[in-house]
Amino acid sequence: MKYTDVANVLNVSKSMLYKLTGELIDEGCIEKEKNCITILDEEKLKKYYEEYQY
Repeated sequence: MKYTDVANVLNVSKSMLYKLTGELIDEGCIEKEKNCITILDEEKLKKYYEEYQY
């Protein structure tokens, strides 16, 4: 999926998706490579998502 498609699915702007992706990388939740995002810590990612919703 392209960043635009992912942003649309998540209902956020493309710039917000870039910001969130950067934060998730900094937090050690994900790792980003060319055309691939790997989840490194699923529990931490879920917690981050729950906190972001509120």
